[in-house]
Amino acid sequence: METNKGLTLIEILVAMSVIGILSAAIGFFFEGWASTYRIESQIKEMYANLMKARVQAMQVNRVHFVTLSPTHYAVFDDTNPASEGNNILETSADRQILLQEFDAHYPIAWSGAADTRITLTARGFSNDKKTICMFSSKDPDYDCIEISATRINIGKILKQPAEGGRCISENCESR
Repeated sequence: METNKGLTLIEILVAMSVIGILSAAIGFFFEGWASTYRIESQIKEMYANLMKARVQAMQVNRVHFVTLSPTHYAVFDDTNPASEGNNILETSADRQILLQEFDAHYPIAWSGAADTRITLTARGFSNDKKTICMFSSKDPDYDCIEISATRINIGKILKQPAEGGRCISENCESR
């Protein structure tokens, strides 16, 4: 009586096909998860840096500025305040604390696109009411930051505007 303990070519091909299909499915899932993670990570990092700039403004009792660009943002300490107290950002005289680049795939937009600056007073208040959004086809848990006079909130855009549109604060639900 002879026993056959080997595998046939067909059995090996079927097993390899199943492994290939599973690895492709996992790869697509991971790619989507990684994109969502990058968006959330950028928004959370920006939120943390805004809160840090706010705290630093209160600690040193000086105005701090945050300048916005679709690809990066910068935080400045007003080390050269005007004598009349008009809090003007002079990039040549004021100290840059931070320059943070964004992932090129996920640029930011903000309400009041012409105004690229957020001013944080020495008491930690903001002179600006602004919503910063990161538009994408993914569905991250956090994709916007709302800034008001007394608060900085992280949230989610309730409705993505068509074609990237404008960032409107009514679309951002604070969490």
